[in-house]
Amino acid sequence: MTISSRLVHLLVEGFTDELVLRKIITRYTTMDVGAVYGKQGNRYIFNKAAQFSKAAKNECQYVCLVDLDNNECPVTLRTQILPNGTNNAFVFRVAERAIEAWLLADTSNMSKFVRAPLNKLPSDPDRCRDPKKEIIDLARQYASPSQKRRMVPRNGTSNPVGPDYVAAIGEFINEKWDPDIAQDNSDSLRRAVIAIKQLSAEN
Repeated sequence: MTISSRLVHLLVEGFTDELVLRKIITRYTTMDVGAVYGKQGNRYIFNKAAQFSKAAKNECQYVCLVDLDNNECPVTLRTQILPNGTNNAFVFRVAERAIEAWLLADTSNMSKFVRAPLNKLPSDPDRCRDPKKEIIDLARQYASPSQKRRMVPRNGTSNPVGPDYVAAIGEFINEKWDPDIAQDNSDSLRRAVIAIKQLSAEN
């Protein structure tokens, strides 16, 4: 089997995480994405990650991505999810505080996406308490009317995002988001890219 034919499987919270990892893997490795597991929120990962980690081996590699959310420490979160550790065929990464911080870290493209001035974007998105809300608030204030309808929740609804938010963010990831730029503004993204490159190189 050649290196270019190797598959890496994903274990993620949702669709946005999958798209981000697909772009990173395509950009920085010669691996192809195989199966995608999870996409049911973080509870599935809490319950299943240890099983996937135990099954991981050189010919069956995984990348697992979870949001830090309201947890205070990525290392503590990793220990909670993987109390017995893992091996070098299973990469576990934490987005601080959520995957949307990695999107905000590409400030130039995000500012164009929501039509916000560059100086209105957070300078350290990893420190944002709620990166998704940050994007929604920027869209609410600056985006075009059509983009607001897609991304911003309607008045009177309890939904935290607009009716087409996931699709809009997916388009941004696929068409605009540049992880080369974003790494300069997000240490958690930079460390994730390094770990995924290492997975590709060593196994």
